[in-house]
Formats: sequence, structure tokens, C-alpha cells
Amino acid sequence: RCPALVAPPFSRAAGSAAPWAAGRRPPARGSQGAMAADLAVQCGKLPEWLLARRVIPEDYARLLPAVEAKVQQALAEPVKDQATLKLIEEHREAVTYFAARDIYEAICKSPEGSKTLLGGHSNPAAAKWKAVLDAYRRRHLGWASEARLLLQNTSYEIPALKKQAASCEQQVSECTQRQAELVRREANAKSRYEAMLKELGIDGFDPRRELASFAAAELPKVHAELAELLQRSGLAIAEHFDAFARHAASGGAAAAAAAAAEAAAPGGGESVVPLLRLVAGEGDQVSIEDVEQRVPTLRSMREAAAAAAAAKEPSAAAAGAATAAAEVVVEAPSAGDAGGAGIDWSGGGGGGSGEGGDIAGG
Repeated sequence: RCPALVAPPFSRAAGSAAPWAAGRRPPARGSQGAMAADLAVQCGKLPEWLLARRVIPEDYARLLPAVEAKVQQALAEPVKDQATLKLIEEHREAVTYFAARDIYEAICKSPEGSKTLLGGHSNPAAAKWKAVLDAYRRRHLGWASEARLLLQNTSYEIPALKKQAASCEQQVSECTQRQAELVRREANAKSRYEAMLKELGIDGFDPRRELASFAAAELPKVHAELAELLQRSGLAIAEHFDAFARHAASGGAAAAAAAAAEAAAPGGGESVVPLLRLVAGEGDQVSIEDVEQRVPTLRSMREAAAAAAAAKEPSAAAAGAATAAAEVVVEAPSAGDAGGAGIDWSGGGGGGSGEGGDIAGG
């Protein structure tokens, strides 16, 4: 509903008696009686209400475009006053009666608003804005303009702003929840990071360099401990494994006793886990040549692994066919090529080579 509008003065028709003719007292000033009651007019019916009371002309819709043309002419005039320019930029999209009044008053307060002896304005911008204000005041066209603006605001602008405000509130709520979730994740990540740094024994100022220094300091210790453990318990482990293998292969306590006696003889049992026996006897300073001499099948295993790796690489002539194929199947070397070990070296051939390399590097 639009602001309350005071009803026009009461006028009785010819031949009608006054309300207080029958002895009733006239309503007091300011009371809510019928004569001084405030009217509440619906915004959607405000133009019809003004037309019904002949406040605005019936052809106001035809007269307003002429006022709009004068507004465009006034907007085209240059203005130097900053306050006036600010008002013009603020109301450029819709110059209503009140906007035109504020702009004209701002021009009048500036040096551009000086008047002549006859009361006119020498400045073209001030004169045109005065013409706009007079056009709005003539026949109450300003009322019609403001009524249309009020109707547009209440019907479209305010509901759109309410909808936008609700959407913004929802986005703020979602962003607040998202922020709380991210803060919680950040705290969890920091705690996990600090626990990991504490576990690794580094400060975390330069993790890459600190981890490299930590590995360089700890790996030799681990290597020395492992070599000492193998030298101390490697032969016992090999003998137990040899006895278990012979027992599982032949069966029976007698076979196990015979296996133990054979393993106790000089040179007996060295065919089982020969690498473990070699490292346990020689230590971590053994070379790859010594390993190949003690374990003859190791050389053939390494050669078979190298051949399998070379076979996986496609030739230059068959490169197009190799890329179109879904899978490339590489045949593994036979058991005889692998030293009779019965192991498939097509995919894990690098393991034997890597094992020998580790021993040599140690």
C-alpha cells in the first residue's frame, strides 16, 4: 500500500443536509471520523485513484513522453558542478519529478544557476532543467510519473530485490559452512603434517633437503645393522630352511635327520639359499663377481632377464603395429634358460639384476 492520502474536504450535494443537522456534533479535528479519515490506496490502483479524483489528466500517458524528451535534452547539456553531476549520474536511467527537482536545486546552488533580471537562467543546462521541472508540475504530471515509478517498484523491483537478497543470504550461509569445513580440514592437515614431521624427526623448514639428509644419515645405519644381523643369524636361518625343505620334500623324521647330517658335513647344504649363505659368511663387502662364481645360475638368470627386456622394446619397423595392439605379449624364457629355477622372468627379470646390483653396491 502507498502512503496515506488525506481525503479532500467534504462537500455536500444540493438538497442534502449536514451530518450534524439532526443534533449530532461535528467530528473533532484529528479524529478518525468519516471526514478526516486517512485513505489507504493500493499501489496497483494508484493511477486509477488519481484519475477518479481528477488529480492528473486522463491523457497523462500521452503527455509524459513530451516530458521525457525535455529530460533527454537536459541530460545532453554539459554541467560543471560535481554535486549536480553526481545526481545526474545517479538518476540518469529514470529521471522522475523528485530527481529533476533535486538536480535543479543543485544547479541553482552552483555558480551555473545564476539568474537574469527577468528571473530566467543564462546557463542552458539550468534553463532546461527548469523547463523539465515546470513540465512535471504542469497538470500534476509529476504525480503520474511518481505513481508509475511506485507501481513499477512495488510490482517488479522490490520482489526482485527480495529474491536477490534471499539468494545472497543462502550463498552467505553456504559459504560460511564451506569456510568452517575448510578451516576444519586445514587444522586436520596441519596436525597430520606436524605428526609426520615429528615421526620423521625433521623440522619442516625445507622438507626435501631435510629428508635427503635424514636418509643419508639413517640408511648407512640400517645397512650396517642388516649386515650384522645376517652375519650373526644368516647361517642358522639357511640351515633351518634347508632342513625344512628336505623334510617337506622327502617326509619323515629319518629323512630330516639324514638331511641335517648332510648339511652338517663340509660343503653340504650350500645349494639352498646360496646368496644368504654367501652374505652371511663374507659380509656386505662381497662383489658381484664373487656372487656369480658362488652361484653359477645367477649369470644365466641375468642374461635371460636382459634378453626379455630387449624383446619388449618394439623395433622401428613395427612401431605402428605395436601402438595399435591392445597388449604386447612377451614370451618368458624357458626353465632351462633361467638356470633350472622354474621362475618366470618375463615380468620380474629386473629383480635378479637388481638383487645382484644391491649386493655389489653394498
